[in-house]
Amino acid sequence: GTRVLYTRAGNLQIDGTGNLVTSNGRNILDTQGRAINVKGRLNITIDGRGNVLSNQQPIARIQVIQADTTQLEKEGDTFYRATRANGVQAAANPQVRPGSLEQSNANVMQGLVHLITVSRSFEMAQRALTTQDELLRQATTEIGKV
Repeated sequence: GTRVLYTRAGNLQIDGTGNLVTSNGRNILDTQGRAINVKGRLNITIDGRGNVLSNQQPIARIQVIQADTTQLEKEGDTFYRATRANGVQAAANPQVRPGSLEQSNANVMQGLVHLITVSRSFEMAQRALTTQDELLRQATTEIGKV
């Protein structure tokens, strides 16, 4: 469609028509909002400012934006759309890290330790309730005998 979506996924590809696209096949746009086409060009690279180069010569610049995250709405697995037009603007000094992909910000080991701690706390609370229940059962049984 003609809807503009935004992504943080950097695994870009070149499709059969020479367009620079996301892994989902959506066109990457330049700063003018046009699809970036590299058909017939050689040695395609992207520099740290988002410039698409062919043989070290600039042919386009990837549209990099700054967004108020409260103005973005998740759409699909890797895309966001702006809920208000003024929530998205061109980045003044874009920084791109070619050849690298963003990793998860979750610390697996810390999450595992937290999960074990919560699990043990739950088990202790469950044992305390079972013990309290047993004491109340014994108390009611003993009081009934007197």
